[in-house]
Amino acid sequence: MFPIIVLMNAALIYAMMKKTGKNHARLTKRRYVLTQLLTMCLVIVLFPQSSGTHIVVQATDGFNAIQHLEDISLDDLKLKKDKSGYVIGDSSERYVAALYKFRHEIPMDGSFHIYERDGNPKFDPVITEVGQIPDKLSGFHKVMWWVLDL
Repeated sequence: MFPIIVLMNAALIYAMMKKTGKNHARLTKRRYVLTQLLTMCLVIVLFPQSSGTHIVVQATDGFNAIQHLEDISLDDLKLKKDKSGYVIGDSSERYVAALYKFRHEIPMDGSFHIYERDGNPKFDPVITEVGQIPDKLSGFHKVMWWVLDL
C-alpha cells in the first residue's frame, strides 16, 4: 500500500510549485519555507510509530513531566509496566524527569541500570557516572534531557 503521507506531501509540494509560478522571489521563498514546515508537521503527526506511543503523545507527556518537575519523586525512578512488560502511560517520561532530578542520588557503583534493562552486546545499561545518562537515553528522552539541562 502506498503511504498516504507521501501522497499528501507530494500533493502539497506540487500545489506550491504550481501556485508559485513566476511570482516575486521573496514570496516564493516564504512559500517554500511554509511548505517545508507543513510537510514536516504532516510527517510528525501522521507517521505511525513502529512501537510505543505516538511522538505527539510522547512530547505532550514529556513536557508535562518537565513542567511538573517538583511533583516528580524517587518512586518515578521505577518504570510502571503492565504484565507483558510494556511501559504504562507517561511512566517513561516521568522516569527521565526523575533521572534528571535525582541524577546525583543515583548509585554510580554499577548497580543502576538505565531503563531497568539487562545488558546486551549492543547496549550497556550500566551507569557509573552522571555524564553517561544522556548518552544512554533513547529518542525523545534525549530531547527531554536537553530541555531540562537548559
